[in-house]
Amino acid sequence: MVNLARSDVTLHNVVTCCQRVVIANRIEAKGLAKMTSARRHDAATQMTGLVELLRLNEIGSVGQKAMAPLGTIAASVAKVGPAHIEKDRRLASVVRLRAVTAKVKPLELAPQVVADRPGINVTSKQRTHHEWSSVRSTHWSPRSNQGDAVNPVDIPNVLSEQLRDKLSSLAVATITHQLQGRGIQHAFLSGLRPLLPRQRLVGRARTLRYVALREDRVSEFSAGQNAQRRIVEAVTNGDVIVIEARDVHDAGTVGDIYALRAFHLGAVGIITDGALRDTEAIAELGKPVYHRASHGSTWGRRHMPFSHDEPITCAGVFVEPGDIIVGDTDGAVVIPHAIAVEVAADAEAQEHREAFAIERVRAGESPKGIFPLSEERRPDYEAWSEQQ
Repeated sequence: MVNLARSDVTLHNVVTCCQRVVIANRIEAKGLAKMTSARRHDAATQMTGLVELLRLNEIGSVGQKAMAPLGTIAASVAKVGPAHIEKDRRLASVVRLRAVTAKVKPLELAPQVVADRPGINVTSKQRTHHEWSSVRSTHWSPRSNQGDAVNPVDIPNVLSEQLRDKLSSLAVATITHQLQGRGIQHAFLSGLRPLLPRQRLVGRARTLRYVALREDRVSEFSAGQNAQRRIVEAVTNGDVIVIEARDVHDAGTVGDIYALRAFHLGAVGIITDGALRDTEAIAELGKPVYHRASHGSTWGRRHMPFSHDEPITCAGVFVEPGDIIVGDTDGAVVIPHAIAVEVAADAEAQEHREAFAIERVRAGESPKGIFPLSEERRPDYEAWSEQQ
């Protein structure tokens, strides 16, 4: 029997399960073999349970409309009893099921349903793994329209002016240390170098994912408003385009024209773990950019733009849309958006203690006891702090 307490069931999952039950029990056009009474009963029980699950969880108007044909299939199986299933009834069941499957798209649970589920706490500002999973495509194809991506208004935006100002004064090394202290060991985008000297960057991550080139699919992935073009048009003030290019250094991922367009629309930076194209022209724009290499070719030599505004891996770091990017001369670091405020506060306090240590070391003292600050020297630090 189906577990009705599951929290991740969508109409697509239910239809898939029903389809498997139907196939397993030979209720299809070519499956005219006899079914035992026990197997018929098992099929009816499972299918009835799945349909009931749809009703209990109220999965949208589309789900309600699709329940009728699914219920008909379950009822047909249940009513047959010990008799054999007639050929025309089997055919009708298959036709109905396939028609429903063809119309169904993955659905997110309604907000009231999510709120009633234990263990799931979702707000408009913070997406859980459950939510990110629900917006992914169910077939391997390029994201061909804006509906396949996350709506920009649903991307967390915790970067207030106050938080931006605070992060702008903090070193990437300090922030990375704070993240390490919280057990996050892979937040620094290793191997990516700043395009400009002494550049600073603070912004909200908007993501672009490239997949490996396959010649028989490249025209499909590159045609029209592909993922690269869509993310460039989707950025708003304060966004940073973060590109996953699988650390491939011998093909460009962005050139000067699309960089110019993104900056014109409000982007404050671009990060790629691949190569820049038109590097000198991009540098002349005077905006913060981090990259692994430069290359003269377009992305079509090694890449296909697959998706945007979805979780990616850039330079070995997991990045979600809405995470906070901070960059300086050392490089760039990714702060999970859910802890950005507390990380900034603790990093600011750390740098204040380090300012005390720098002053004392300049005066000729040993770093012992002042870096890191010991309890024995804390009164000295607090006295110093009051005078600042």
